[in-house]
Amino acid sequence: MEGIMLFAEVGSTSYTFLAVMGGLMLGLLTVTAFIQRRNGRRMSEAIAHLESISKHGVEHEVVLKAMKLSTWKIDAHSHTITYDSDFRQLPDVCVSAPNIPISEPLKYICKEDHDRVEKSFMDICDGKIEEFHEQYQIRLLHSDKVIWEESYATVAERDVDGRPLTVVGTSACIEDKKRMEHELISARNKAEESDLLKSAFIANMSHEVRTPLNAIVGFSDILSSITDDEERENIINIIKENNQKLLRIFEDMMNMSEAEANISADKLSITDMDAVEMILAVQQKYSQLNHNPKVTVETDITLPTMPIHTDAGRLRHVVEHFVDNALKFTEKGRVVISMQYELGSITITVSDTGCGIPEADKERIFNSFVKLDSFVQGAGLGLSVCRSYAISLGGSVGVESKLGVGSRFWIKIPERI
Repeated sequence: MEGIMLFAEVGSTSYTFLAVMGGLMLGLLTVTAFIQRRNGRRMSEAIAHLESISKHGVEHEVVLKAMKLSTWKIDAHSHTITYDSDFRQLPDVCVSAPNIPISEPLKYICKEDHDRVEKSFMDICDGKIEEFHEQYQIRLLHSDKVIWEESYATVAERDVDGRPLTVVGTSACIEDKKRMEHELISARNKAEESDLLKSAFIANMSHEVRTPLNAIVGFSDILSSITDDEERENIINIIKENNQKLLRIFEDMMNMSEAEANISADKLSITDMDAVEMILAVQQKYSQLNHNPKVTVETDITLPTMPIHTDAGRLRHVVEHFVDNALKFTEKGRVVISMQYELGSITITVSDTGCGIPEADKERIFNSFVKLDSFVQGAGLGLSVCRSYAISLGGSVGVESKLGVGSRFWIKIPERI
């Protein structure tokens, strides 16, 4: 009986021990499962965070590439710079090595901008300024090309005393931006110039048209009362002369309008012509029109013929205007039309022994409404028309002159357009 009781006690203790151990094992499994679940969540969160960082980095890189930026940071104490990324597409100035002296990228900056930009870099490193924004020109290493660049920088980190530790910034090529600025400025200047020309046009036309018109109207009113045949003939000639002046003013206006509207080659009347034949015809025409016995109209041509492919009407207009001007301003001597041929182009020159042109006026005489002698009839459009015609023919015009000696006006055009 005692044995049975002892066995029962022992059995009871064993069952109790087993129950306790079972509970401990169950608790341990529960804790283990909890830790695994928690670690799993942490792992998932970590993976999601890494994916977010990776996605953010990719997006960041896409933005930098799209904007063609370079990003960099400067150690303010050592004055060294490290380029984190460079998407400027400028291999000649790309610096990829870390911790290089600031002087390395600065050496590409053009002389006129170098000192100003270098001062900005030094000032921000020394804590004199919080940020800077600079635009400057840089040279490409393996070419003579110069382009515009823009940089922004700001202090990113400071020491306990408030002195800059790290400066971060970006640089970008702004060549397209500068080109657009130039085009906008040019458009604005043209608009302002157009407005000034409009005012000048009204002022000039009101004067130039009124002068011959007054003569025509005035002499026409008294013509019927003139009985003397010689006096009557003189008045009729005066009326005819002023008619021609008035017609020439309106012709210049129409030519100017046509030259500006039809400057492209597809608006020209291009034909085959002989430049020598045209020059001889102009010389003959103005020899007959010239009423000054002290002046002769001559040619100086060595070639028997010079076939070219161009707008014959516009070329002849330019040459005739040069000769007409030369006769106006030459009291004695001669007016000579000459021609020189170079490979692929010809130059026709009209020289005179007239009063010449002041040095300061050589460039502006080809502008609209410019008249060096206000007493000479005309609207000041002739040479401007000549320049527009020359440009439309793919060429150019110019003048060489010495005051009191004479002038040489020339037009140079391609042999074929």
